[in-house]
Amino acid sequence: MSVELCKTLALTLDDSDLAKCWKLLHEESQTRSEKRAIINKGKLATGSIVEWTARGKVYTGVVDRVKRKKALVYEHVGTSGKISKVSKASSTRWDIPLGLLNKIS
Repeated sequence: MSVELCKTLALTLDDSDLAKCWKLLHEESQTRSEKRAIINKGKLATGSIVEWTARGKVYTGVVDRVKRKKALVYEHVGTSGKISKVSKASSTRWDIPLGLLNKIS
């Protein structure tokens, strides 16, 4: 299903059907996030390079610590496409749920 189809359905469904569709999409999103969190719990370790989306932007960073449900991640602030070492002093530290992270290396 494409995003265009979702837009069309949003404009043509009545309120009760739209609410049912929203609930279905929300539940599927939660299920996928929970599955990804279980996988990430085993895959992520200190030093793993990850990306996530927040505030409408894609961020990249390095995992500092993996906790039970979240990971502490230092955002990569740099212009080169290569992440080698993240300066903790100049980086923002994020506390991110494991289900929102994607390991890229």
